[in-house]
Amino acid sequence: FQTQLPHYILSGDTGSYTTTTITRRGAITGSQVLMSDDSYTNIENVVTGSFLKIRNISDLPDEAGCGNYRWRSWSTSSLSIPSQSNVEVTEKWADRYTDSYTVINGDKKFGTFTNLLTSGSENKWKFKPSIELSVGDYLAGEDGQPLKITSFSVVSSSTQVFPICELNVEPQDYYYADGVIMHNVGCEGHLWEIYEAYATGDEVFWPNAMTSCHYYSAVDMNA
Repeated sequence: FQTQLPHYILSGDTGSYTTTTITRRGAITGSQVLMSDDSYTNIENVVTGSFLKIRNISDLPDEAGCGNYRWRSWSTSSLSIPSQSNVEVTEKWADRYTDSYTVINGDKKFGTFTNLLTSGSENKWKFKPSIELSVGDYLAGEDGQPLKITSFSVVSSSTQVFPICELNVEPQDYYYADGVIMHNVGCEGHLWEIYEAYATGDEVFWPNAMTSCHYYSAVDMNA
């Protein structure tokens, strides 16, 4: 992925500029993950088969298979998630890069499309991409209490990329990174088939190549 940086194509006295956007849903290398024994480990050092500590979220829809993203439209008015349990790391992708990431409260660094459990002006807790957050919103902290966002910025570059790590966990689909709840990164969704109908929230991608575009079905039976 590091070779997919912006580049110039020159021909005589003319040229064209192309760029590949490399956005990821994970935490920047060095982010601290809460383990089942209450210790902390850099996300890139977490191994498959290990266990992470979480707080149980009631009624959150499961991914329930590749491409099912109904959890995106889920919300709750309460952050009451007192009980604790563990999730197992089933997959890990530590050799990936992103060309942009968000910095929250100075030390929390996530890919721009990392889904964090947040509550904004609508007073509803739900998972939203980090790029959609702003100062004044709240994140779900490890202690089960809201953590206010006091600063927010985006770091991006057209000449370099930044290491990022992604985890998939089960049976619940989220874990703590840098002290807040983030949704895991599962599979890549469905390859777009022209005549197949998709449900609300289903993720599809096209084309079947290293660089592809991802879409989310806005309605049921979307063909």
